[in-house]
Amino acid sequence: MKHHPVRSPFGEPAVASCAVDAQEISSAAHMVLRRLVDGPTSVYQALTDHIVASQSPFEPCPTVNGALRGLVKTLQGEGLAEPEEIRAVHAQALTLLQQVEEWQDRAHTVRDFAGRAEAALERAYAPTLAVEHSPSATPLARLCDALGPFPYLENYQRLVEAESRLLRGVRHVWFGGAGPAPLTGLLLHATLGVRVTLVDVDAEAVEVSQALVTRLERMGALIPGFVQTRHADLRDGIDTDDVDALLIASLVDEEAKVQVAQHVATKARRPRLLFRSARGLCSAFAYRPTPRARIEAAGWRFVGHLAPETQASVRDPEVLAIVDRRILNSTEVFVAQGREADRG
Repeated sequence: MKHHPVRSPFGEPAVASCAVDAQEISSAAHMVLRRLVDGPTSVYQALTDHIVASQSPFEPCPTVNGALRGLVKTLQGEGLAEPEEIRAVHAQALTLLQQVEEWQDRAHTVRDFAGRAEAALERAYAPTLAVEHSPSATPLARLCDALGPFPYLENYQRLVEAESRLLRGVRHVWFGGAGPAPLTGLLLHATLGVRVTLVDVDAEAVEVSQALVTRLERMGALIPGFVQTRHADLRDGIDTDDVDALLIASLVDEEAKVQVAQHVATKARRPRLLFRSARGLCSAFAYRPTPRARIEAAGWRFVGHLAPETQASVRDPEVLAIVDRRILNSTEVFVAQGREADRG
């Protein structure tokens, strides 16, 4: 088997700058893959067994919740101490994964299942949010109280806080692929005080999110009228005349992301584009990476990205900011070609 050296984000072999040696990195990388795809107790095996046994395999239940928690913890680097160590181990695991076609297929199965399960989780939790009045003093605190039952809320808060620093000065943000529980859009509004339009192609998701927005307005967590929902296909349904930024969710598929970029590039006013994405091992198991070259070919210039410390280093010249290791997403930022890049 041909050996592929592990590369760190600094451009040097990971063993040169990591506190563990090559043998330890390799051993840890194999352990990561055993947890995810290679063995009778792997995330892949748990999910595929569940698909066979369940009539509603993507709905939240102890089996799905447990398998996805295991997936998230592994991608967050559970059992590994330092971000640099996690990057080295995950890079080696990704190299090993790319050498075995069956493992790649299993990783894609896990990633597709996780996306559908995430959508099902939103549908299940949306009606349970904002059902009790919050005594908190500020709209942001009331919003967080109202959204509190949702799993991974803290991760959303950390990512949106970082993204908000890239959106200073904007007045209106469209959030595409918002879904039935659009935590990102709601938190952006509460953090920045800006107008947000929540867009989804699924009419049922829009109906559920509108009901949530109405409840949040009644409890004083949102400025009335500042958060709107819209049933539309972003590929042909957006008027950018008063839109300053367009944020596209991770679960929007690759072709749709490219078509959104192509469509908005034809507009006289072209807002900045932010795509939720993923890097490294997370792009194999959790979220599809943004097709950067195709976005650029549509008339956009890549500015940089936010990334968790498990996936990138501050020495990476493309990094706009490093976010908490518990975050799996990265966020890629583009501006229309010919515009000056704003690195926040």
